[in-house]
Amino acid sequence: MATDEQMFKGTVQQLRSEMKKRLGDSHKGIAIKSKADDLKSNSHGWYAIVATWKGYPPVELWFDRSLGKPERHYWFGFGVTQKAKITKLFQAIPVQSRPKKTLSDSDWHMVGANYEIKRSSLTTQDMSWSVYECYPGAGYYWGMFDPVNYGAGSEAGLFNVNRAANFICSAIEFVDPEEGDEEPYAGREGGRAHRMVETPQRCAKAARHRKEKDNHVCSICAKRCIFEFQGEEKPIERTFSEAHHIVPISKIDVEREVKLEDLRTVCPNCHRMLHKMNGTKADMEALRKIVHCNS
Repeated sequence: MATDEQMFKGTVQQLRSEMKKRLGDSHKGIAIKSKADDLKSNSHGWYAIVATWKGYPPVELWFDRSLGKPERHYWFGFGVTQKAKITKLFQAIPVQSRPKKTLSDSDWHMVGANYEIKRSSLTTQDMSWSVYECYPGAGYYWGMFDPVNYGAGSEAGLFNVNRAANFICSAIEFVDPEEGDEEPYAGREGGRAHRMVETPQRCAKAARHRKEKDNHVCSICAKRCIFEFQGEEKPIERTFSEAHHIVPISKIDVEREVKLEDLRTVCPNCHRMLHKMNGTKADMEALRKIVHCNS
């Protein structure tokens, strides 16, 4: 029979595979780990970093006895030592998706050489929602506890990977692609690709305003990039619109403020096509004609 550690190692790889299938090889700064034997021991169990996320907390999976029971429990979510990164993530997700329960230092106690959560601090009902664990000096975690008590060996392999992937990937998708570090514009100028000269904060603010002003309707294909899905308490709207620079970033050589008139709202598909064109102002109209001729 496989040991708990062996089963957990397999579960980590399953979660990595599921995330890679959903997010692709490169998505908003996500780098999914590939090493299978990178487990670390903690709280009578193990944890692994499933993926790193540029500018945000890494994705982690735990399998331990931190709930103070003989059986081990799974926990999945985001963990980091810098509070600023977890705060940045909270600011990017809808209010409905933010944690409904917070645990602090007073909710833990020492049992031998390990920390355990006091049973009175976390009920089975609390495990239905995401929980924020705030431990200054130790770490900050946002994730979900699996309420299932897993016995030894093969039972550890019964973990619901889809539930973990749903929570993690939904949080990642909520983050605006215009937030954080900007990528170089794909257009070419003399074989050079310039990095963006506007500050990321200024660009992100202008991009959000542009998309809101256009009601998230693509300037090329006229499709509205808003989808609704069922949240924990009520339906949640998720926007997929993006902001396109009509003056290519590769041709901006001096620092300046990004204005609304510099941007156009586009859907992800049209945005990708624009970045494969000539990198000029004329690209918008040229692509619009192509799309409408083929619709």
